Amino acid sequence: MLDLLHNFFNVLLIVIGFGLVIFIHELGHFLAAKWAGIRVPAFAIGFGTAICSWRKGMGFRMGSSEPSYKQRLIDAGQHPEHGDLAGVSQTEYRLNWFPFGGYVKMLGQDDLNPDAASSSEGSYTSKSPAKRMVVISAGVVMNILLAAFLFMIVFMFGMRDTPPVIGAVNAGSPAALAGIRSGDTVVAMEGSSIETFTEVMINTAMSDPGEPCTLTLRRPGAEETYDVDVVPEMGGPANMLQIGVSPALTASIVDPHEDSDREIIRKRLEALGLQSLQPGMSLSSIDGRQPATVTSNGESFGVFSTIQDTVRAADGAPVNAAFTAEGGKTVEIVVPVVLDLQAMDEDSDAPNARHLLGLVPLLKVMEVSEQGAEKGLEANDVFLQVGSAAWPDRLAAVKEIQAHRGRKIDLVLLRGSEVRSLSAAVDNDGRIGFVIAEASNLPIVTATDWTGGLAVSRLDPKPPAGTRIDSINGVAVDDYASIRRVLLQSREGAADSDVTVDVEMTLLDPGQIESGSTVTTTWTLTADELDAVAELSWAVDPLFEMSFAQASFIMKADNPIHAVAIGVEKTHWIVVQTYLTFVRLFQGSVRVDNLKGPVGIAHIGSQFASEGIIPLLFFLALISANLAVINFLPIPVVDGGQFVMLLIESITRRPVPIAIQNVATLFGLMLIAAVFLTLTFNDIRNLVAP
Repeated sequence: MLDLLHNFFNVLLIVIGFGLVIFIHELGHFLAAKWAGIRVPAFAIGFGTAICSWRKGMGFRMGSSEPSYKQRLIDAGQHPEHGDLAGVSQTEYRLNWFPFGGYVKMLGQDDLNPDAASSSEGSYTSKSPAKRMVVISAGVVMNILLAAFLFMIVFMFGMRDTPPVIGAVNAGSPAALAGIRSGDTVVAMEGSSIETFTEVMINTAMSDPGEPCTLTLRRPGAEETYDVDVVPEMGGPANMLQIGVSPALTASIVDPHEDSDREIIRKRLEALGLQSLQPGMSLSSIDGRQPATVTSNGESFGVFSTIQDTVRAADGAPVNAAFTAEGGKTVEIVVPVVLDLQAMDEDSDAPNARHLLGLVPLLKVMEVSEQGAEKGLEANDVFLQVGSAAWPDRLAAVKEIQAHRGRKIDLVLLRGSEVRSLSAAVDNDGRIGFVIAEASNLPIVTATDWTGGLAVSRLDPKPPAGTRIDSINGVAVDDYASIRRVLLQSREGAADSDVTVDVEMTLLDPGQIESGSTVTTTWTLTADELDAVAELSWAVDPLFEMSFAQASFIMKADNPIHAVAIGVEKTHWIVVQTYLTFVRLFQGSVRVDNLKGPVGIAHIGSQFASEGIIPLLFFLALISANLAVINFLPIPVVDGGQFVMLLIESITRRPVPIAIQNVATLFGLMLIAAVFLTLTFNDIRNLVAP
């Protein structure tokens, strides 16, 4: 209940904040209209009918005062549209029911009705095109000023952000091919200085498709910088241009403020058998050495990449690490590791599968959400059956779960040495509530029907799903790491790439497990295939990696003048990136799915609000700068479209014909409605997905 109230309060803050941004925008139009001598019947926040209103001389009231005001004008013998009453304001200030928007109603001007002209001296249409252009652009100017002002406040007090230090570098990614390493600091991109990792990601996503992007980097412990050219490629969770890097993690286990979040960290560590570790502990040594540190933006921190690099160098040998708590208590552990299996070709039927020469492990639950825990799932559960799919690979499991949307699905799990059956509800988006991973700790394979072209396809007979590999060349194997080790032993006499090696595999058919009956087959492997096995590296268990805190620093201005400079610089950067977003949208490197509508804005905003007033002000500054850009696009109905009409009028010395204005207005309305509905649909779909 408290969480619900907290979320409601955060959304309310965003609605109020968004209303403030709209208010400032409309205030710009209002003040400019007053300067130009234009009569303003209404100043409104939101659309639709009025919740309440205030008019000088008539006071506050629920609903609108406009009907009463017009009736008073008529009773006094005044024109209802441009008459005046002594002591009563021409302008009604109103709050409407739908808060996302607002308007200033000027006499003789209606964005939705170009016919609404007036010949009155105080009308919008009676003023020169130059004055009207000032009025139209004043809202955008005010939003730019508001964004700069809010950024100035944010960086006067300081805001926590992510340093531009490279954490993980994905194997085979553009960054890896360019020689970028974990711990490198991005100093600049295309000659422009970089201060945060967010800027790295956004600049990459907004780069020219297919063109190299120049990164200026500094290696840990080095003073000099060097340049590398990287060609970003489409990919990642958002399917945007990226170079395959992630932000740096510290060498400290995350210590969340919320008790519920701390419990999640404890459960992760418990699932790994590391109950002795606690949130907040920091790595003090690994294999007897201190962790590497990186200095960025004036702050130094130990980096998680020290653990990853040590694990890779150990090539499967145990890696000992010591962690220390604030009070000085030290805990020693063996770092949990996994064999980093081969990635399936992107053109295969299961591009996300991981394998060893086509042998694909079973699936397991890496981490379970609260939703999944309520359904009976536990971390490290191994899937033996998902719905009708026995011994499923990743593709089969996902398909089965998706096919049971809104219904229950039967699961058979291996929990330790026990086989468990349960029936779990699948939500309407086809989710149960867990993070999936490969169970490479068991020498059991899933289906191999789709692995044509890989070494496993040469096995005859092909092992059915659920086959347990009992031994290779007479050596017992009990996981994929031992399979790799025995295969590498057979490789020692195959230095020539043209040589093939025969290995004898003893397989235990899933239907014959109880009887212990085995089948022996010969597997012919090439030296190149065995070389690929040798090149496999070891990685820190993903669940352990998820337990470490992301590196961060407080970005703060040195003085008020510096804060103003940062505010102007940030506003300029956001405006440029927003315009670039629309360019990349047409080029195809940014998709409509990547954009946010009102629902998505409210959701993201509530997350900023939950972090405090400074992150909330930062978010509102982003919104204000974005609103300025969107409002000044050359689309009919918004300010930019009106500005274009006035520009044409100032050149031709006559207004754009009403018929053309009507068609343009209709087109603009249809375009905005289509975009609004599409973005709202995407927002809701993304929000309800677990």
